[in-house]
Amino acid sequence: MQPLYNFDVSEIKVIATDLDGTALGKDHKLAPETVNVFNLLVEKGYKVILATGRPYRDVIGIEENVKYSLPLVTSNGAMLNNAEPAEDMVIYLPEDIARDVCHNIKADDLIFNVYTKNHWFVNEPNEEVARFFSDSHFEYNLLNIDLLKFDEIVKLFFIDADCPVEPNAKSEKLNKLQELIYQRYGDKVECVFSQVNCLEINAAGVTKANTIQKYINHFGYQNDKNLICFGDGMNDAHMMETAKYGFVMQDADPKLKAHVENLSHVHVVGKNTDLMVARICNQLFNLGADLEPYFTQE
Repeated sequence: MQPLYNFDVSEIKVIATDLDGTALGKDHKLAPETVNVFNLLVEKGYKVILATGRPYRDVIGIEENVKYSLPLVTSNGAMLNNAEPAEDMVIYLPEDIARDVCHNIKADDLIFNVYTKNHWFVNEPNEEVARFFSDSHFEYNLLNIDLLKFDEIVKLFFIDADCPVEPNAKSEKLNKLQELIYQRYGDKVECVFSQVNCLEINAAGVTKANTIQKYINHFGYQNDKNLICFGDGMNDAHMMETAKYGFVMQDADPKLKAHVENLSHVHVVGKNTDLMVARICNQLFNLGADLEPYFTQE
């Protein structure tokens, strides 16, 4: 455990956090303590960004629990909303790649999902996946490829329902699929794991970190000077690399923990279920919430 004095937050202006496995609890909701800390941060003048693989329409339902409007970086950075006075943005997958994946990538025994700007499509019903969206009531529709608008896709992703969401779990099917995606499309796509059982495809250059930087540029801020971030999946890796400080959850994807092992500004902390985002922010920024401190004072 790090001592508190190791962290210089005098220039930090922005806090970005992943949701599932990070800011959310086991029930896939924001705890009241976390909501309170977000409100206190905004009232002190900090920008709190929800940066997630989830779709925009879903995250609206989570963000509404907070008193203030928060900037939303969704679908791994493919969309930015609530960005005023900056501009909202959306980055679509190239139409030819979206079409090719949907028609020609055979993903037997995997759940195939499509996010457009406003909709979620899935190739087969899955109530376990739907439970992730209990707070927003964002619901999927069954996929009909013949009706799909391939020029409006922001993210494609595959879920291995046979792979448990546990730190040491591994999906051989998804790892082989990731190799195939990169062999087929190379640097035209980003293809990363958001969880050990979920592989996601975005347009090249689409990361949470890149979209955060585009947004905070509007205020004269830089990721490496003015940002701290929290995460638990490989779709958080670029965010960790570029921030002033990064905090990785204890039960994060082992690939992420290995990826940041030699980054001195990134720290593995406790579990998301122990309110890490709220406790660390409360202590770093002296917010005064009634929460157990995480860092030592010595």
